[in-house]
Parts: sequence; C-alpha cells; structure tokens
Amino acid sequence: MGSKGVSAIFLVSLMAILFLTGAAASAMAVGGPPYEGVIKNHTRHDISIPSDNSGATLVVPAKGWIEYVSWSPNFQMMGYVHGNPFYCQKIQVNPKNYTFMCRSYDFVAEIVAEEKPPKKTKPIRKKRQKKEVKNKAVL
Repeated sequence: MGSKGVSAIFLVSLMAILFLTGAAASAMAVGGPPYEGVIKNHTRHDISIPSDNSGATLVVPAKGWIEYVSWSPNFQMMGYVHGNPFYCQKIQVNPKNYTFMCRSYDFVAEIVAEEKPPKKTKPIRKKRQKKEVKNKAVL
C-alpha cells in the first residue's frame, strides 16, 4: 500500500472515531442526570438484574433492597432467578418523588412474587350406605 492508502485509512478511522464519540456525547446529554432509586425484593429468592449502565449483574438479596442508578428516565427492569426470567417491570422516573429510609429517590421498584391461586380439591364423596329393608310378613 502506498502513502495515499494509509492516509485514506487514517482519515476514515479518524472520522469514525469522531462520529462515535459525538453520538455517545449526544446520548449522554439526552439521557440527563443520573437517576437514583431503590429496588426492593419481597420474595424469598435472590434476584439477578442486568445493569444497563455498566453491563454488570446486580443481585438483590431475598427480603432485601439495593440502590440503583439509571441514566435514562424510562427503562425496563428484568429480574432472573438461576438464569430464568422471574420478574419484569417498566420503570418511569419521577425526580425526588419517593421517600425511603429518610432519603428522597427518583423511583422505587418492588419485586413481589405472584400469588398462586388456591388449588382446587376434589369434593369428597361419601360412600353410599345401602338401606336395609325389613320385610314385614303380613299374617
């Protein structure tokens, strides 16, 4: 490759870097400030939640809670137990609208287990008793 080919590749890569950093900066400006909230877990399972911000997985302990930071005002929270989907909720942020543990938060998400309907039981059938008929002899 000549010097023209190398300089063309350099210019294309420089333009791509500038474009991508500009898109990331505009996405951060649109997202707004970080929103801080609380995720409460009312179940007896440890719930794993993938973080949209860092790509890490957060674990909400059973009957516990964690603080969660989001950069978008509306997002979908998916919870998993042992790798299987367990809970899904759409979160809408209302800045400083929720109070928990004497602090103001932008959102509160509560994970509650679904109540299972009571099991239907079969009615108990009583065994029929045969009636004994006494034959009265007519004399």
